[in-house]
Amino acid sequence: MRTVMVAWCLILCAGAWAEDARKDYLRLFRQQAYPRVLQMAERTLQSAEARPAELAEAYRWQGLALAAQGKTDDAVLAFRRLLAIDPAYQLPKGTSPKLASPFFQAAGMSRGSQGIRLGHELPAPAGAGGPRVLEVELVSDPLNMVQTVRFQYWPKDRPGAREKVVQAMHGPGRAAFALPPEMTSMPVEYSFEALNEAGGVLAVAGGIGHVFSLAPAAGGMTAAVAPPPNPPKAHPLDLALPPPDGESGPLSRREASEERDGRTPWYKSFWFWTAVGVVVAGGVTGGVLALTMSKEPDPLRWNIHVR
Repeated sequence: MRTVMVAWCLILCAGAWAEDARKDYLRLFRQQAYPRVLQMAERTLQSAEARPAELAEAYRWQGLALAAQGKTDDAVLAFRRLLAIDPAYQLPKGTSPKLASPFFQAAGMSRGSQGIRLGHELPAPAGAGGPRVLEVELVSDPLNMVQTVRFQYWPKDRPGAREKVVQAMHGPGRAAFALPPEMTSMPVEYSFEALNEAGGVLAVAGGIGHVFSLAPAAGGMTAAVAPPPNPPKAHPLDLALPPPDGESGPLSRREASEERDGRTPWYKSFWFWTAVGVVVAGGVTGGVLALTMSKEPDPLRWNIHVR
């Protein structure tokens, strides 16, 4: 349970960071600050703390900024790397053709690929005191983005006491990791991660949040999975190219329409009801005057001035 809570805390923190980063990317993109978008994406791609969702977001905006600058080949490569991390990703509807064209080229080149994927099968139960060797397989790496595989393990009752072992991995293949002898007599949890050159996490065996559990040697082995996080939602962004300075583009037209739609309807306005009040009051006053004049000896003496 403690491990699950720790995993969820990490996921929630990463989600909050990703949302803030998305807003920064979008703000810079709408300002046509494409070099700054690329710099921001590159900082994430070079971070050893980056997780799969953050790397995918960085490649996404890198591709969009390159496409906006007319650098089609580089944009296609960025989108292919995005799809290697998240094969199911799709651009939001309404994306301008100039931005979408490189993505569709990348999607066509990536069709049929399962992206970067790690696989792991629980080993057969070992006898008491026997060695514990755990294997992980890099099943797929279409663009050779994976440079190393990281094995993390910890006592089940102490998730904060994590040990990490890294092995080089270039292309599909297997890597084996041995647990220290002192860990074979206690319940252990562990995970496998595929890392890029900077140490950022490209994929996790079993998916984000997946944790394997290993019982003591004499008791067999079981697997446990932390509840998977909700997949990142595609935000319906306005990715039409910003208009030249001084011209109103799709974004400004939409904002103007929203502003008009947000105005108070005519039948609810202050001036409408003021006019209605004047008419009603005038009618009542006129009726009273007419009734009064009918009782006076000389009604011609009444002068009514409308001001």
